[in-house]
Amino acid sequence: MILKCMMKETNMATGEETIVEAVFNSGVEINLEDSDVNEIYDGMVEKVLENLSTFQRRGSGWVFASTVRLEIHTVNYEPLRRSSYTPLPMQLMSKKNNY
Repeated sequence: MILKCMMKETNMATGEETIVEAVFNSGVEINLEDSDVNEIYDGMVEKVLENLSTFQRRGSGWVFASTVRLEIHTVNYEPLRRSSYTPLPMQLMSKKNNY
């Protein structure tokens, strides 16, 4: 999960506002057939919010302004099967062992 948002900081002395784009992510999660998707989602949200909180503590005065984009990336994993056979390239097959 990737959250791209705008963060705002106001300088108390001058009243000047600084707005920056910040990106927070949850890291990779493994979703197997028997996994509880809601539990995985809740964990990802928690990690993103934790990273956001760390950003706010790092520099005083940063507040969440708006969401630019929220993405959830998924990849379908297909493991190799026993019937999968990949022959060696000719270069390797033609080498002779000198043992």
